[in-house]
Amino acid sequence: MASARTHLRPSVAGLLVTALLTLCLTAVPSVQAAGSTLYLPVVQGGATPTPDPSSPYYQGEFGYGINTAFNDVNTQAAGLGFGYVKWYVSWATYEPSKGHYFWNDAAEGRSLTNAVNKARAAGMRIIIRVDTPPAWAADGSGNRPPRNPADFGDFMGALAGYLHGRVAAYELWNEPNLSCEWGNSAPSPERYVDLLKAAYPKIKAADPHALVLTAGLATTGGDGGVTALDDLQFIQRMYAAGAKDYFDGLGSHPYGFASPPDTRNPGDVLHFQRAADQYAVMVSQGDGGKKVWATEFGWLLDPSAYGHPEYLSSPLWNGRQWQKVSPQTQADYLVRAFQYAHANWPWMAVMCVFNLDFDTVSWNNPADPMCWYSILNPDKSPRPAYSALQAMPKPTTR
Repeated sequence: MASARTHLRPSVAGLLVTALLTLCLTAVPSVQAAGSTLYLPVVQGGATPTPDPSSPYYQGEFGYGINTAFNDVNTQAAGLGFGYVKWYVSWATYEPSKGHYFWNDAAEGRSLTNAVNKARAAGMRIIIRVDTPPAWAADGSGNRPPRNPADFGDFMGALAGYLHGRVAAYELWNEPNLSCEWGNSAPSPERYVDLLKAAYPKIKAADPHALVLTAGLATTGGDGGVTALDDLQFIQRMYAAGAKDYFDGLGSHPYGFASPPDTRNPGDVLHFQRAADQYAVMVSQGDGGKKVWATEFGWLLDPSAYGHPEYLSSPLWNGRQWQKVSPQTQADYLVRAFQYAHANWPWMAVMCVFNLDFDTVSWNNPADPMCWYSILNPDKSPRPAYSALQAMPKPTTR
């Protein structure tokens, strides 16, 4: 997510839900089979890397992660007892002109070196999502595809070279099945695969062991591609366009919306179980040996529980009121989601809660629903979900 999107409540059982989007802010497959104890890509022209649990690349059977607003790891993130942290890199910030990279621009407060070093010192592996091209690479503004996919490939190669040996996985783009994440134009799986094809070999050449994840897709039934393309259709078309050899794991954003993690809602689209439907597409394409990474998932808090019922009347909440849950329900559902996936989905890799701290940063409107996925309060004190996740047993093997 990391962008607001509005979904209508599913209303008719047995019918495919059309989720209308009305607001938006802000080459080698693995040979590991599901159920194995290690998932690493095969490096073309070389042997499978020797498993090293201390390596940032190592991924056991299951992983626990958290999305953060800062390219940093603070005490609260490390205190959860999770092994992974996910944060965001804006291509525009780090390559303002072609071939000129600013990895440690102090004026921006976005030093990649500091962020990576702090994460590693906290014992956490890093997942980085990359999108938002600079003006020289793409027309328009916001998150939109570059004119030349090769420019994205060049940037990813430079980034992976700079961070060599320190990043577990790169997630390429965010929810490209939404028009608001694709330059407000019709989502195109084919053009998105062009980005994978440009970036994957450059990343592998710079850091052969780093995992490459597809963008997490919005779990929406879609409206035929006007504002959203059905995520299952998007994956099918990705494979048809030749994506299979250009990613190591499928990114997924299986938000729970209003449903418990172990149930499907009447429309059978907007629920945590959508991840299983996405994996079924992978199996149908002969790609079931790869895993799904739930790089974002969560449940939306009711701001009324914190004394702000007026936020529900904000335009930012249009169409989202049906999704809200109580603080205790958010806590229960997050824990149950980890437990369910661990017990039932051998193909699920790392799961990253969205989010730790989006309501603690000055640039977010406190009424923004993104703040109400947070498991910390604005003063960084824990909400019930934080305490529940901290106390939750975290088995990594099945």
